[in-house]
Amino acid sequence: MQKYSKKKGILETSMEMNDGLCCFILVVLVGFISLITGISVRKIFGFYLFEESNITDVFVFLGDILTGFITLLIICLIYNICVCIALPIQKQFAIIRYCRLPLTEDEMRMGIEKGDFDSVESYFEFLDKKMSYGRTHLRFSRQEIETIVNNCTKVFVIKDDSYFKLPTCIDETLCNVAEEGIGILCDFNNDMFCLYSEVARAVEIPETNSTWSLYGKAYKTKTDSYF
Repeated sequence: MQKYSKKKGILETSMEMNDGLCCFILVVLVGFISLITGISVRKIFGFYLFEESNITDVFVFLGDILTGFITLLIICLIYNICVCIALPIQKQFAIIRYCRLPLTEDEMRMGIEKGDFDSVESYFEFLDKKMSYGRTHLRFSRQEIETIVNNCTKVFVIKDDSYFKLPTCIDETLCNVAEEGIGILCDFNNDMFCLYSEVARAVEIPETNSTWSLYGKAYKTKTDSYF
């Protein structure tokens, strides 16, 4: 007997549409992790949440869950305290590095000689590394972005049909530009321009996996027709 084919994944769709199922799975998962943690604490340290003389199998089971849950809470608390202490320190080091950026033309050529980067792509990776702290980044201003791109055109040989993924420290700044309703920035040397990914898709030019990308002038005709 033939059956109708399944059009969607049952688990994915259930998780998306059934909040009760999500809560149930979360509770079961937390309970299981707490149980395993509690058993480990009991086996390693011999710690019992209840008086040893009153222990039954049920109390051991409940005690393991509560012990594990409390242990997880303490671990999360310690982790958050460490993050709250470490993140401002990491950010300050990133700010110190940011104060030396963007590099001038001469500094970029020195960076090439030192082996810090050797292309537009590796220079963008260099900038992202310098601007990162924790899991986030500082952001360049629009004026600094203009300086970065213009210096790239002077230091590197860039073909007219080249296009580049922008680093997070630039991409996130330009995302605010997109919110202002601007899909293109053109104030760069050699007619290079930054374009929003949705516009690139609409005019059918190559895309990267960043929200904004940097393009050579070979793609300018198509974008001009769009705007």
